[in-house]
Amino acid sequence: MHCITLCLVNGATGLIVPQEVLDKLQLRDGDKVYLTESRLGFHVSRDEFEFTQQMACAYAGDKRA
Repeated sequence: MHCITLCLVNGATGLIVPQEVLDKLQLRDGDKVYLTESRLGFHVSRDEFEFTQQMACAYAGDKRA
């Protein structure tokens, strides 16, 4: 488990993410991350989760044909 700290940045709320997490997600300053809510909590990813799921289903469908 990792702790993410909230901080004030130019009148908005920002997040301070540990470098270890950034490295694992292969993220750098300016990259976008997607936060998806589920019944188990939140999921953070580099990719737009819904889009990635749709593309995976489409790819799987193409392989079966």
